[in-house]
Amino acid sequence: MTPKQRACLIAIDRLTVDGVPPSYENLRVALKLVSKSGVFRLINGLETQGYVRRLANTKRSIEIVRRPPWLDALAAAPAVKSDLAAEVARLIRVHGLPALAACVNGHLMGMAHD
Repeated sequence: MTPKQRACLIAIDRLTVDGVPPSYENLRVALKLVSKSGVFRLINGLETQGYVRRLANTKRSIEIVRRPPWLDALAAAPAVKSDLAAEVARLIRVHGLPALAACVNGHLMGMAHD
């Protein structure tokens, strides 16, 4: 399994909500790919290796059928990095870069007093 296929399998696992798998567009955004054809190639590779299965001509039909042990360990771990990245992106989008710098400086100052 390539690193990109590993990232795709993780994304499928994390983006599946209430048994509904992600769309190719959801995966494209999560994996920061330019087009859905990149997602298609990754899923084809995972399907060939027996990790996922798709139903033909059906939307949102990606299913993980063989779970590597490390995937369960990742699922149990909190998504701290992605939460932090999302918060940083939100701060920049809503308040601009100076607000982010002030927030980081305030956090660092708070850590110095702990």
